[in-house]
Amino acid sequence: MSWSRLPAPASGGDWEFVDLLLLAQDHGIEVVEIACDLAVEQNTLRLPAIINLINQLVEPVITSLSEPYTYLQLTYDPRPIASAMRRCARPRRPPHERPHPLPGSAFA
Repeated sequence: MSWSRLPAPASGGDWEFVDLLLLAQDHGIEVVEIACDLAVEQNTLRLPAIINLINQLVEPVITSLSEPYTYLQLTYDPRPIASAMRRCARPRRPPHERPHPLPGSAFA
Protein backbone atom coordinates (compact mmCIF):
# COMPACT_ATOMS: atom_id res chain seq x y z
CA MET A 1 0.00 0.00 0.00
CA SER A 2 1.41 3.43 -0.85
CA TRP A 3 1.16 6.60 1.23
CA SER A 4 -1.58 7.93 -1.02
CA ARG A 5 -3.71 4.86 -0.34
CA LEU A 6 -3.39 4.94 3.47
CA PRO A 7 -6.87 5.47 4.84
CA ALA A 8 -7.37 8.59 6.88
CA PRO A 9 -9.31 7.89 10.07
CA ALA A 10 -12.99 8.76 9.89
CA SER A 11 -13.04 11.26 12.77
CA GLY A 12 -10.43 13.81 13.72
CA GLY A 13 -9.22 14.18 10.17
CA ASP A 14 -5.78 15.63 9.65
CA TRP A 15 -4.54 15.34 13.24
CA GLU A 16 -5.29 11.63 13.36
CA PHE A 17 -3.58 11.17 10.01
CA VAL A 18 -0.50 12.92 11.41
CA ASP A 19 -0.63 10.54 14.38
CA LEU A 20 -0.77 7.66 11.91
CA LEU A 21 2.31 8.99 10.11
CA LEU A 22 4.12 9.30 13.44
CA LEU A 23 3.28 5.67 14.14
CA ALA A 24 4.84 4.82 10.78
CA GLN A 25 7.96 6.68 11.87
CA ASP A 26 8.07 4.74 15.16
CA HIS A 27 7.15 1.25 13.96
CA GLY A 28 7.90 1.28 10.25
CA ILE A 29 5.67 1.85 7.28
CA GLU A 30 5.25 -1.90 6.66
CA VAL A 31 3.65 -2.46 10.05
CA VAL A 32 1.32 0.53 9.58
CA GLU A 33 0.38 -0.69 6.10
CA ILE A 34 -0.50 -4.13 7.42
CA ALA A 35 -2.50 -2.59 10.28
CA CYS A 36 -4.39 -0.34 7.85
CA ASP A 37 -5.16 -3.31 5.59
CA LEU A 38 -6.48 -5.23 8.59
CA ALA A 39 -8.55 -2.22 9.65
CA VAL A 40 -10.11 -1.99 6.20
CA GLU A 41 -10.89 -5.73 6.32
CA GLN A 42 -12.55 -5.20 9.71
CA ASN A 43 -14.56 -2.23 8.39
CA THR A 44 -13.05 0.28 10.80
CA LEU A 45 -10.94 3.32 10.05
CA ARG A 46 -10.75 4.65 13.60
CA LEU A 47 -7.26 5.54 14.83
CA PRO A 48 -7.59 3.69 18.18
CA ALA A 49 -8.44 0.50 16.29
CA ILE A 50 -5.43 0.96 13.99
CA ILE A 51 -3.17 1.63 16.99
CA ASN A 52 -4.49 -1.54 18.60
CA LEU A 53 -3.72 -3.52 15.47
CA ILE A 54 -0.20 -2.03 15.31
CA ASN A 55 0.38 -2.99 18.94
CA GLN A 56 -0.82 -6.53 18.22
CA LEU A 57 1.62 -6.77 15.33
CA VAL A 58 4.56 -5.32 17.23
CA GLU A 59 4.11 -6.85 20.69
CA PRO A 60 5.74 -10.20 21.30
CA VAL A 61 3.48 -13.16 21.82
CA ILE A 62 3.46 -14.24 25.44
CA THR A 63 3.98 -17.95 25.70
CA SER A 64 2.63 -19.92 28.61
CA LEU A 65 5.01 -21.35 31.16
CA SER A 66 6.12 -24.91 30.61
CA GLU A 67 5.55 -25.74 34.27
CA PRO A 68 2.84 -24.13 36.36
CA TYR A 69 4.24 -21.76 38.93
CA THR A 70 3.63 -22.79 42.50
CA TYR A 71 2.92 -19.92 44.80
CA LEU A 72 4.05 -19.79 48.38
CA GLN A 73 1.46 -21.47 50.54
CA LEU A 74 0.52 -19.44 53.58
CA THR A 75 -0.22 -21.22 56.81
CA TYR A 76 -2.64 -20.13 59.46
CA ASP A 77 -1.95 -20.61 63.15
CA PRO A 78 -5.00 -19.65 65.25
CA ARG A 79 -3.12 -19.80 68.57
CA PRO A 80 -1.84 -16.16 68.65
CA ILE A 81 -5.27 -14.84 67.75
CA ALA A 82 -6.98 -17.02 70.35
CA SER A 83 -4.46 -15.87 72.97
CA ALA A 84 -5.09 -12.21 72.15
CA MET A 85 -8.83 -12.75 72.29
CA ARG A 86 -8.53 -14.34 75.72
CA ARG A 87 -6.49 -11.38 76.97
CA CYS A 88 -9.06 -8.92 75.63
CA ALA A 89 -11.89 -10.89 77.19
CA ARG A 90 -10.42 -10.66 80.69
CA PRO A 91 -12.47 -8.45 82.95
CA ARG A 92 -10.86 -5.15 83.79
CA ARG A 93 -10.04 -4.40 87.38
CA PRO A 94 -12.14 -1.77 89.07
CA PRO A 95 -10.47 1.66 89.31
CA HIS A 96 -9.76 1.32 93.04
CA GLU A 97 -7.77 -1.91 92.37
CA ARG A 98 -5.66 -0.54 89.51
CA PRO A 99 -2.08 0.50 90.24
CA HIS A 100 -1.56 4.24 90.59
CA PRO A 101 0.62 6.00 88.03
CA LEU A 102 4.06 7.10 89.12
CA PRO A 103 4.35 10.70 90.26
CA GLY A 104 5.70 12.94 87.49
CA SER A 105 4.67 10.57 84.68
CA ALA A 106 2.46 11.62 81.82
CA PHE A 107 -0.40 9.66 83.34
CA ALA A 108 -0.28 11.34 86.77
